[in-house]
Amino acid sequence: MPQFLMRTGILLMLVLSACSVLGGDDKNSDNIIIQQSTNLIQWNRDPYAIIFRADLTGGDTESFLGRNEIPACTIYGDNRVVWVNDLPGFGSEVLEDRLSDERIISFIEHLTFAENIYSYEAAADLELPGDVQPVVETLRVFVNNNDHVADAFSGWPSDYYERIVEACQTLSESPVLFEPTGAWVSAQEIAYDTNLASVEWDAEAANLSFAEIFDSGQPRWIDDNNVRILWRILRESPPNIQFIEGDRTFQLAFEIPAVTRLAPPPPGN
Repeated sequence: MPQFLMRTGILLMLVLSACSVLGGDDKNSDNIIIQQSTNLIQWNRDPYAIIFRADLTGGDTESFLGRNEIPACTIYGDNRVVWVNDLPGFGSEVLEDRLSDERIISFIEHLTFAENIYSYEAAADLELPGDVQPVVETLRVFVNNNDHVADAFSGWPSDYYERIVEACQTLSESPVLFEPTGAWVSAQEIAYDTNLASVEWDAEAANLSFAEIFDSGQPRWIDDNNVRILWRILRESPPNIQFIEGDRTFQLAFEIPAVTRLAPPPPGN
């Protein structure tokens, strides 16, 4: 995006010029840089808007079970950063924090100037189709009404994606373990498979029937104790775990707004 880079470079030079006029007062210089950068870099403040995301695309990422997945690192419009730490076995922990505007601006500037992210354009769609759709490392930056996407076919260095994921995951100064309070639950019925991990689900005791959800053809919003129960099961189990309800078997999509990859906002938003 040459115009974006040119505009950014010009404004940055103006900022540095303003600092020089002040004669080297570090405090005043810092204030001017923050003020000018804040004016330069703007984003949608909606809590469900994505301003940065590092994620995998392609493959089965948009499949039914892929809807349970959480991107490596995402920054949302309300300044929340959410990321995943993989644990031994099938487990993982999800962490979150709230960043300052200055922290986000510094990160976007780092992507722009140090990592030259705007010089890389997504090119996965230009690859010849094959029998197997590849899984592609993808980076998205959405600021100043400019939605920029780069991917592993852009020609970036071999460690580029990992480097930026690490930078995003270390933005937080006081991370906390994420615990969901609500989620969309969808169910798909499958034939029972003796090779898959299983959970016996008592729909009456839980006051939640996956059979009813499947038969309705619509996801159901839940915000009771089942949220924590299902969250724990799904985070600690293989992704294809099956739930046995009576004589029927289901797999679940458990989607949390502003956390999982494709989740819609909660009801009423």
